[in-house]
Amino acid sequence: MASTPESKVKGKIRKILDEFGVKYIMPTTWGYGRRGPLDFSCSGPPYGRHLDIEAKSVHTDHPVTALQEEHIAQVKETGAPAVVIDETTLHLLPELLKCMRLKSW
Repeated sequence: MASTPESKVKGKIRKILDEFGVKYIMPTTWGYGRRGPLDFSCSGPPYGRHLDIEAKSVHTDHPVTALQEEHIAQVKETGAPAVVIDETTLHLLPELLKCMRLKSW
């Protein structure tokens, strides 16, 4: 089975998260539960900081959905970051993770 452009971005995100020792889950509702969670729900040191990530690809025509936008807004209301990462912004993820380790939100 061939990898989709978005799955390639997810693989690169997983690699970066693993390098930083960030724990994550990739929620899948399978038609049950709350709709609209992002691709990665992360926590890491120090203090169990939280980050949600939605993976997209510039090579597909799948924009962030209205439910995902709503989820991003709800996460940000708590003071935690929620970001959309694609091939053009992937290089910023390590910098974000470094900042999360050094500064309190």
